[in-house]
Amino acid sequence: MDQNKVAKSLKRSLFSSVGMIIIACYFLWFNIYNDHPAILSFALIIGITVLLFVIIMISLDLIYQDKQTCRGIMTEKRQNKIVVTNAAGDPSMFRLPNEQFDHIEVDVHIELCYYKRTKAVTSIIAVPVILEEDYSI
Repeated sequence: MDQNKVAKSLKRSLFSSVGMIIIACYFLWFNIYNDHPAILSFALIIGITVLLFVIIMISLDLIYQDKQTCRGIMTEKRQNKIVVTNAAGDPSMFRLPNEQFDHIEVDVHIELCYYKRTKAVTSIIAVPVILEEDYSI
């Protein structure tokens, strides 16, 4: 997958989250100013907190470009999610865009490169398996 597409997608998510925070802050101010029930303000505060967390995680991924690599066997494929099981047997779930999802087969050794915090996949490569031969007599 093109890394620019992933960065654009993360930037789009970042800007939409900022827009939602602006709207939620406006509604919070409106609820407080017009003496609406406190439960509405509380719900908006929780939503703003969650959106702030999302903005921080996406921003850190875009600023630091922290990427990790996962090697393993793709054991499951459903909707737009894949499950990769590494050599230790630990499964990891990743979401893929539709253009990448159709090209991958189940039970194939793959190498995923993804952002550390958001787990946005930047590249996926099929890795050839090297079998070790036993030369013992």
